[in-house]
Amino acid sequence: MLKFTRKSLIRSIAVIFLFYSLSLWHSTKKSPSFIVYIPESINKNAKNPWILGLSPAGNGRDLIPAWKSACDKFGWILVASNDFRNGIAMSKLEPFLLKTIKIAVKSYPVDPNNLYLSGFSGGGMGSHMMIDAYPNLIKGIIVNTCSMQGWANVNTYPRNKIAVFIASPTDFRYEKMKKDKKLLDDCGWKTKWIEFTGGHRWAPPEKYIQAVEWIKEIGKLDEI
Repeated sequence: MLKFTRKSLIRSIAVIFLFYSLSLWHSTKKSPSFIVYIPESINKNAKNPWILGLSPAGNGRDLIPAWKSACDKFGWILVASNDFRNGIAMSKLEPFLLKTIKIAVKSYPVDPNNLYLSGFSGGGMGSHMMIDAYPNLIKGIIVNTCSMQGWANVNTYPRNKIAVFIASPTDFRYEKMKKDKKLLDDCGWKTKWIEFTGGHRWAPPEKYIQAVEWIKEIGKLDEI
């Protein structure tokens, strides 16, 4: 006969509640939820480059400590989703992310042709999946300690995009990120490899500054 301790019963109830909550989220939610950070340094007379940020925890504010300094320095706008999160199928999340993009383009001074996706861990994987599905909407990705887990096909993956890989040698996905970079290199992407210490966590703000500096530099080269 199975016996449950009070502790194990509480854990079981918590797991059931989490599953129920996630199921309820994608069956009843209708409008996208996101936060927007617009720095003072934007070009007020033009459309500006922007980031659609994805947090594995479903909390757009997680992106601000990583991205704020880069946004301030370069005049990029951050739109960070509260909808994306680990544990929900991309087929359920994509409509909300597409609505977020549509609302942002309509409501804020963002350049629809200069959109980058960025995320940590599962948010980085979501960035990979979104640019695969909607290459005409997304110019590039900046991903932090994540991997594609081997699902991408070099023969069908989008061509000639931009990717920054922010990796940590002690992260358990470090070697997989190297393989992801090679795949994108083989697809004609312009890629940049940036490292930091600390393992599987958000990289420090200066690494995001470094990422945008490189993106701006290759943009200048393209104009020559």
